[in-house]
Amino acid sequence: DPSQYPTIVSTLEQGLKRFSEAFPWVAGQVKAEGISEGNTGTSFIIPFEDVPRLVVKDLRDDPSAPTIEGMRKAGYPMAMFDENIIAPRKTLPIGPGTGPNDPKPVILLQLNFIEGGLILTVNGQHGAMDMVGQDAMIRLLSKACRNDPFTEEEKTAMNLDRTTVVPFLENYKIGPEVDHQIVKPDVAGGDAVLTPVSASWAFFTFSPKAMSELKDAATKTLDASTKFVSTDDALSAFIWKSASRVR
Repeated sequence: DPSQYPTIVSTLEQGLKRFSEAFPWVAGQVKAEGISEGNTGTSFIIPFEDVPRLVVKDLRDDPSAPTIEGMRKAGYPMAMFDENIIAPRKTLPIGPGTGPNDPKPVILLQLNFIEGGLILTVNGQHGAMDMVGQDAMIRLLSKACRNDPFTEEEKTAMNLDRTTVVPFLENYKIGPEVDHQIVKPDVAGGDAVLTPVSASWAFFTFSPKAMSELKDAATKTLDASTKFVSTDDALSAFIWKSASRVR
């Protein structure tokens, strides 16, 4: 209902304001310092704006934008979510606004009104969070939009001093335990040119019922020393074994 658009935008704006008041760093930007040859530098979150940016687009008359009915019939494939249209920034830092001196906001949002509904895109800066962290932020933003109070545990956990979360190992030197993660130089030398291998990607949807059955099957064959596996553990192992068989 287009008459609800102003209310939707206002709800998000007020939610972002409450979100930023409780967790000020979400309105910041990621800045890397000390970058040099062979050194990726150290990333910090520094002040940027008062609240995370919210881009609002009305794509109802845009033929390149999806519709709710079209996505529903297709099963919501990722191919219909074109980040050039529905996202404030691309997943990979390529193109205008992604240079080393350009701001890298902790989160960016884009609200897309499309025929039949809307798509809310939340971009998380990978220097500040992984996908689990992004999920946590979306859940907390949802609470802020509903004007639900944050718990003391949530406020404490989300405002931890990162420098003390994981203590450094004193006098640690890299040993052979990470050798398998380091790419070895080409001992043959030469200027051989590798031809890129053509690649494709696919999107798989697992129903809640299938996930539950998969975990049950994995639990039945657990080693005695393993007391518990999560649904994510079971799915990861299933995908790994399937990919290994194909290879």
